Amino acid sequence: MGRLLQFLALLFVVRYVFRSVAQWLREGTERQRVDGPPGGSKPVYRGRMVRDPVCGLFLLRERALEDRLGGETHHFCSEKCREAFRATKMSGIMVG
Repeated sequence: MGRLLQFLALLFVVRYVFRSVAQWLREGTERQRVDGPPGGSKPVYRGRMVRDPVCGLFLLRERALEDRLGGETHHFCSEKCREAFRATKMSGIMVG
């Protein structure tokens, strides 16, 4: 009976380590909502984050507005930031 309990405990530890490593490897490649413990804590979102070049806000890539300019893809939090970026780039192209 003692050996059976040791085996089950070892199996539990191996499973826990395997799942932790798999989650660590998966992190950053997919968006996943993970609810915190019960009691009203805020949900945590995992996924690839991008930065708005105008205001500096970080947001999930899936929620960002994309714009291609000069062969590069830029991500924006709002239409206002995208328009400000376009105006800046266009004035830089005309001046330079």
